[in-house]
Amino acid sequence: VRYRINKKFEIGGGIGIVDFDETGNETEIHFNGLWNFTNRISGIVEYRDNDLIESISIGARFYFKPKRK
Repeated sequence: VRYRINKKFEIGGGIGIVDFDETGNETEIHFNGLWNFTNRISGIVEYRDNDLIESISIGARFYFKPKRK
């Protein structure tokens, strides 16, 4: 699920299944926030948690416009 709060900020979250080995699957939840610095560059922070691993990720997203014909 994603929700755009305004033109600069978007939040999201979800539930998923993670398969680490053949003994069983783990339920995972994740939350993220996306800040649009410009129309082409955004920063993202994400938190993921399941029974085995908890992680925080920080990254960048770059958007490329397609060539016009």
